[in-house]
Amino acid sequence: MDVFERVRDIGAGDGLTEDRIIGARIRLLQGIEGSRGAERARLTKKPVFLIAGAVAGVAAATAAVVVVGQPTSPAPRVEAVPTASPTPAPSPSAGGPFERATVASVLESAAGATVAGGALEAAPGQYLRVEHQTTQLVLYQPTGQYTQWDATRESATAAWVAPGTYVTYIPGDRSQEWVTVFEPKTTISQTFGAEGDALAAEWLAGTLKEQIVDRHAGGIDDGSDPQMGSDAYYAQIPRDPQQLLDWYRTLMIGDVLDEDSQIASMIIQELERNAAPADLRAAMLLALREMPNGRILGVDGSSVTLGFSFAWTSDLFDSWTETLTVDTSSGFVSASSRTLGSGGSLVPESVPNSSVVTSISIVDDAP
Repeated sequence: MDVFERVRDIGAGDGLTEDRIIGARIRLLQGIEGSRGAERARLTKKPVFLIAGAVAGVAAATAAVVVVGQPTSPAPRVEAVPTASPTPAPSPSAGGPFERATVASVLESAAGATVAGGALEAAPGQYLRVEHQTTQLVLYQPTGQYTQWDATRESATAAWVAPGTYVTYIPGDRSQEWVTVFEPKTTISQTFGAEGDALAAEWLAGTLKEQIVDRHAGGIDDGSDPQMGSDAYYAQIPRDPQQLLDWYRTLMIGDVLDEDSQIASMIIQELERNAAPADLRAAMLLALREMPNGRILGVDGSSVTLGFSFAWTSDLFDSWTETLTVDTSSGFVSASSRTLGSGGSLVPESVPNSSVVTSISIVDDAP
């Protein structure tokens, strides 16, 4: 079936609800992407592998998730990503585009923009440069279950925030060499508690001291099968939002205290990677509508920060909060954060356990 046949059969005899309009856009994009894929295969006569991956655990206290983009447009361009903290959401009397916005309407707008806009793509010989600026909250207590650095917000006697950076260079020809650069942590941006400064300096002395450059042909080798980020990997994931949620539930291992929090976290991390095809990213945004306790936390132009809260009853923490900042004009997720637990008077609730701010550009060279 070609693209025009897909368009003709979309929603025949059905009312034009918002979901159906977005679904029609998704199916249209699938047809376009399929046609592009067939044309690329005809021209090159060899497969082009689109690879993504995750890398975690650089040194004892350093963590990273590799972010990539999925090409859907032949012309390279540079996307500017706002990194400023969002302003408070406007009140009903303030007017503006989000006066009557809901979490669902924000996600639906972002999903539609994702389908319409596609994704950033580097031309052959160029690289998609994806930079993540991270923060990590380290919680200290004199006697921890595993280490001194595994306290909770309630039990911590000292804490500090460590910024970090890692950058992935994705070649325009994705069968070529991918480069990921992990920068060492060199500063502490905040400390809490009387011993915070001294303990933070001790902790920082034991972290990564040298830049790490990882190189791998054809993508990021994460050991999965099919490899995360490949066409085969994304082909197995449903595009229907409800089926997508069910698919994520099949990934749950053992007794999970709260499946929704785990699913929301996985979806947000995947959106942060910007590796999935546009139609799948749109489905992920729509799936987030089903997450409980969603709310609008702030607005900065077309970028909206959403929060989702989950109640936990574990020995480690009593709550789990995920946030994401999404541009409703492009569907691009520029930031996210995670806060585990509440209580205690040491660390303000406004300081998350981890956060990521993402920016993307096209460059001619990689390290």
